[in-house]
Amino acid sequence: MAASSDLTVSPTDWRANNVPALREIWNDLQLTSEDENVERTFRGQRLTPEQAGSVFERWILEAFRLSGMTGHYTYPVPLRGSGKPREQIDGMILDGWQGFLLEAKLWSMKTDFGPIALLHTLVDTRPVGTLGLFFSAFGYTLPALESAELLRPVRVLLFDQSDLVWALRSRSFRGRMAEMVRRKWMRAVQLGSPSFAVSDKIELFN
Repeated sequence: MAASSDLTVSPTDWRANNVPALREIWNDLQLTSEDENVERTFRGQRLTPEQAGSVFERWILEAFRLSGMTGHYTYPVPLRGSGKPREQIDGMILDGWQGFLLEAKLWSMKTDFGPIALLHTLVDTRPVGTLGLFFSAFGYTLPALESAELLRPVRVLLFDQSDLVWALRSRSFRGRMAEMVRRKWMRAVQLGSPSFAVSDKIELFN
C-alpha cells in the first residue's frame, strides 16, 4: 500500500459512483472499531487519523448526494474585509427552503460538548429554520448529551453510527438520508431531544 503521506486520491475531493462503492468505503474505514491504532484505508491506501476524518466527512456528503439531496461540499466562510477564513463549514445540505449545516467527527474517543456548542452557534447566525446536523462516528460523551439537551431552541440534531447504519441497510437508498433526518427531527419535535435513534418506532395517526 502507499504511505499515508502519498495518497493518490485526495481524502477531501472524491466522489462515490454508487451506493455499493459507498458501502465499501464504509467498511474500509473500519467504523466498527474505536481503536485509534486500527488501520483505516481509502481505495487501497492507508490513512492517518486526520485523513480518515476527512474521508468520513466527505462520505457523509456523498451519502446525501447519492440519496438524491443537493448541497455544498466543505467550504470556508471568509471575513468580509480581509478575506481570511472566519469559519470552516464541513458541508451544507438543502431541502427546498430548509438548510442544514453539517459537522462530522471520526474521533477514536466520543465527541464532547464543545464541537456541538460551536455548531449551535454557527447555526444561530443563519436564517431562522436552519438546523445543524452533527455526525459522530463513535457517539457522544454522557456530559455532551446532557448539555445538548439543555440547548434551546433545539438547533442541532445529533447522529451516530447506528443512524447511518439504519440508512445504509435500506434496499432503496433513494431518499433514505432525507428520511433519516426527518425521523430525527420528528423525535426532537415530539420529545424535545436531539439525539434519539432514528430506528426508534414512531407512531403517528394518519
